[in-house]
Amino acid sequence: MNPDIELRSYQLRDAEAVAAVTLLAFSQYSELYEQWNLLSRRIATMSTSVENAEIVVAESATGVCGAVGYLSPGSVKANFIPHEWAYIRLLVVDPEYSGKGIGHALAKECVKRAQRDLAQDIGLHSSPIMDRALAMYSRMGFKEQRKVPDILGVPYSIYRLSLT
Repeated sequence: MNPDIELRSYQLRDAEAVAAVTLLAFSQYSELYEQWNLLSRRIATMSTSVENAEIVVAESATGVCGAVGYLSPGSVKANFIPHEWAYIRLLVVDPEYSGKGIGHALAKECVKRAQRDLAQDIGLHSSPIMDRALAMYSRMGFKEQRKVPDILGVPYSIYRLSLT
């Protein structure tokens, strides 16, 4: 990762910037979702809607360029994620910063937190339309576990990395 990028804990003042980066990251897929307007409203509130998540932001000299939510084992998650898993939630990177290792650094930070929390597994859900992200997760050792219901017409699966 670029040494000019810093990972740090989310602060309330980051809400607008995280929302903007989330929308930028997902906008490249906007035509693939059946109801982009609905999805864009949902994901823009990620930083304030996931109360039990630890949010990590990636920041450059010009501002927030990535973010991710981490949920510990036992925390409330989507019903298709096993309760005992740690969970990576909505990892996003500004497309302008794509390919600079920011997504990998954010995912590694979640794995580190899962190890801190003594999780045996960490999971995430993603879609085949997010091919660059899936390639990164695969290189990290995540394996597809099963398909889950589509989100607004886009297929998704659950991926798991064993930490034992």
